[in-house]
Amino acid sequence: MNLDIKEIQNLQGAELEDYGKKVFQNIGLTCCSDLGQVRLCNISSSFPENEHIEFDYIIPHNRVCLIGEITSREIKKEIKKKYQKFINHINIIKNLDLPESLWSELGIKQEKIKLFREVEEIKAFFVVTKKEKYNLTLNEAKDTVVFFQSDFLRVIEYSNTIGKWSKDYFLHNFNIRHTSEDSVNIHQIMELQNLNSYNSPLFNYQNINIPDAKYSPAKVYDFLNKNRQKAFSIQNIK
Repeated sequence: MNLDIKEIQNLQGAELEDYGKKVFQNIGLTCCSDLGQVRLCNISSSFPENEHIEFDYIIPHNRVCLIGEITSREIKKEIKKKYQKFINHINIIKNLDLPESLWSELGIKQEKIKLFREVEEIKAFFVVTKKEKYNLTLNEAKDTVVFFQSDFLRVIEYSNTIGKWSKDYFLHNFNIRHTSEDSVNIHQIMELQNLNSYNSPLFNYQNINIPDAKYSPAKVYDFLNKNRQKAFSIQNIK
C-alpha cells in the first residue's frame, strides 16, 4: 500500500486496478472489481451483440452505487476518449431499472448481491493518475467526480494514514453524508497530526485517562479540545 509517487505512476492495467481497490477498501468501502466484460445485449435487448461494457470498480453504499474507472494513460486524446466512453456506459446504466439481475450481469458475485438491494441512484468517478486538472480538460458530467493525480494522491494519503476515518472525506465528493458517533472532519484529524509544538499545554496525564489508538480520531479530538488548556506539556509523556 505504501508506494511513493513514482511507483504509483508506474502501475498499469490490472496492477493499478488492484491498488485502487485496496485504497478504497482501506477507507472502509466495499469495493467490487475484476468484473470482466459484459455484452450490452445481456443487459438490454436494444443493444447489438458486439457491444460490451466494463467497469473497474462498483462500490455500493446504502442507496447509492458508485461506479469507477481508473487510468494511467498520458496522451490527452486517449484519456478523453476513455472518459467519454465511460460516461456513455454510465448513462446506459442510469437509464435502466436496478434489479438484482443487473448486478449479476455486471459481474457482482452472488454473496455480495444483497449489498445492492437498497440502491436507487448511480454516481460515478474517473481517476486519472498522471494528469492534473490544469493540463487536462474533461467535460463535466452529472453525478460524476474526476480525481486527477493530486486528488487521488490525497485519497491515498488519507487511506494510508487514517484508514476508515477518511470515508467521510471520500463520500463528501459525491455529496454523500456518512455519519456516525465517530465521524470527524478531515481537517480536524490532520490538525492533530500537525501539532509540532512540544510546549503546547494539552492535558494532565496524572488525572485523566488518555485515549489510545483503540479510540476513533473523533473521540481523541474531542478529548484534546476539552483538555488543551490544562497545564501539561506533551514532551513529559513517557
